[in-house]
Amino acid sequence: MNLTNNFLLSMPSLSHDYFAQTIILICEHGTNGAMGLIVNRPTDISLRVFFAELNIKLDLLVDEAYVFEGGPVSQHQGFIVHSQDTNFPDPDLIISPTLALSTSTDMLNSIADGKPPANFLVALGCASWGAGQLEQELKDHAWLTVPAQSSILFETPAEERLLAAGGLLGFDFRLISKPGNA
Repeated sequence: MNLTNNFLLSMPSLSHDYFAQTIILICEHGTNGAMGLIVNRPTDISLRVFFAELNIKLDLLVDEAYVFEGGPVSQHQGFIVHSQDTNFPDPDLIISPTLALSTSTDMLNSIADGKPPANFLVALGCASWGAGQLEQELKDHAWLTVPAQSSILFETPAEERLLAAGGLLGFDFRLISKPGNA
């Protein structure tokens, strides 16, 4: 089972964990492990401040956009998940026919120059799992999975993404309780 281009929805059993109340976009999954980005945890760093810290002049008006906390691994590394709608520098990963992941400053410069992809999200850090680790967490009922949807990723407010993705499974995600607490 390859979970690339799926959302992981944290279960209530993770309520005291770093990943409590998170939705993660799985960007890559294979026999060597998995990598993804938390997509519902914005930081207090605006894109304007982020670009200024990198000494990149930002021509694009993105005052309301924020950098996301992508996960606990490589927290000083920037990751850009974006639509593949125009010609951009080659992405690092193809997530789906319409979605990619880039880490290059070329993508940041395209965004700064006012030529961004139609949709993008910038995150610092990522989540990663070693070989078999994610599969074991799924067996342990730490996560639910659902195919990723761009509308949830790019159009749904961050604080509503977990609930919206749970809705794709046909139920109200808020009604799930911890095992033994029915």
